[in-house]
Amino acid sequence: MRKDRTARRLKLWLGGSLAGVAIALSGPPDPNPPIAFVGIAALYMTLHSTGVLSPKRAWSAFLTGWLCGTVCNLIALRWAVGMLESFGGFPWIAAAPTALLLFMAQGLPLGIAAFCTATVAVRTWLIMPLAVSLAYSLTPAIFPWHPSVTQVPWLPWVQLAEVGGEPLLDALWALVGCAGGHALLTRSRPAALVCICSLLIPYGYGALRIDQVEATRLESRAWSVGVVQPNVDIFDKLNPSLWHDQLANLQELTVELESQGADLVVWPENSYPYRIPRNQRTDMTGSRRILSAGVRGPIILGGVTVGGRCEIYNSIIALDSLGRIVEVSDKVELLAFGEYIPLWHQLPPLQEAFACPGVTPGTEPRLMSLAGARIGPLNCYEDVIADFALEVTRGAPDFLVNVTNDAWFGDSAEPYLHEQVARLRSIETRRDLVRSVNTGVSSHITATGAEAVHTESYERIGFLADVRKMTGFTPWVRYGDLYSPAFYLTLFWLFLVVRRERTGTSYLRPRGF
Repeated sequence: MRKDRTARRLKLWLGGSLAGVAIALSGPPDPNPPIAFVGIAALYMTLHSTGVLSPKRAWSAFLTGWLCGTVCNLIALRWAVGMLESFGGFPWIAAAPTALLLFMAQGLPLGIAAFCTATVAVRTWLIMPLAVSLAYSLTPAIFPWHPSVTQVPWLPWVQLAEVGGEPLLDALWALVGCAGGHALLTRSRPAALVCICSLLIPYGYGALRIDQVEATRLESRAWSVGVVQPNVDIFDKLNPSLWHDQLANLQELTVELESQGADLVVWPENSYPYRIPRNQRTDMTGSRRILSAGVRGPIILGGVTVGGRCEIYNSIIALDSLGRIVEVSDKVELLAFGEYIPLWHQLPPLQEAFACPGVTPGTEPRLMSLAGARIGPLNCYEDVIADFALEVTRGAPDFLVNVTNDAWFGDSAEPYLHEQVARLRSIETRRDLVRSVNTGVSSHITATGAEAVHTESYERIGFLADVRKMTGFTPWVRYGDLYSPAFYLTLFWLFLVVRRERTGTSYLRPRGF
């Protein structure tokens, strides 16, 4: 008995770990989408074959799923250790366990999904995909990324994002793996058929929609948008003695793009090196002037705007060709610990240690009108938050612009993961997205999610994006997330069904379960 228990535990730990490795290795910087299906299939097969998908062993299922998610995030977000060392001032001995806590927190959704599946314990290969989708939708994360993002390079398959966003894609991704794994274990023909259909039907839909959306794009009004990637190291960015040269670098790249016919130019997050007063309504003066050195404008730029002592905003500023600041959009979604100190207002010791709570959040997204375009601004990792992009798109922008500074993460996989997640925003909203990133990856993502232009990290470069006006609202933008509530109600109902059956009342049991 003890040997059997030890063997089962070993199989659970090994299977969960290998599944996490497979999911992580399917993503950036060298994406391989099919491996992600293998990863979720391996997790399901491990849970099923060891018999832990039952209420009595639900905690074993949870721990195995949690291990899978933790290992996955350890590999995918391994750059977090170096970031804590370089910019948090942590010694390695403190950075490593702190990062491990992050990986464990980010790994919780797969543990929760496995636990819920084991608790219901009926037709688990159908139930687990719903639980996976729901767990990822409801579990908060500092770096919010969903496993279905691994499929973005397989572009036709992810076009259903316009219908159901990441919740639908997560469920389909898990369904392919769980149905395929169940078919391999049990030789189930229905499971094999579901696996094949879950692969082919989204692909067929996507292939059709890509052609339709691209045809609409090419018939629409175009803007030539210049994108600047100045490639300023994060330590240089914080050095005031270099700010004059950094502004000159931005202006030089801008003049070059304007000479090539740019209708407007985009600078990255916080790229303008000097602070801008909140009451400033025109271009800065003297050596801090933006429209100088041959720059004509208009320009969208990232900068810090300041009011009172603790009124510091991470802002996107729209400057027209006459030197007028026509709009300021403040970052709404701030990064905990990086941009603000949680609980600062509630805990006096934090107020004694830090004079201010950090960056002040904006109240709402503000669209910009510049160069005859209505532009939806996304500041930094706001382009990985689906709900925020949805809210911006409901204002009916012609296209989206993201400004980012990923230099904090060094020469790692993070900029590539960030850009891959952002591609889903274009599909969900059917809007072109222009990304200007300090050290890269900068890109022009079309409304199909395709990369029309894509830079590499740590290169100084500028490029023109042929951005097209898109109108209308997708089902995802119009109705939002209808899938997560439906999945929740389904799982809750099945839980009640199973619970009542165990107490002798089975009339609620659905036929076929």
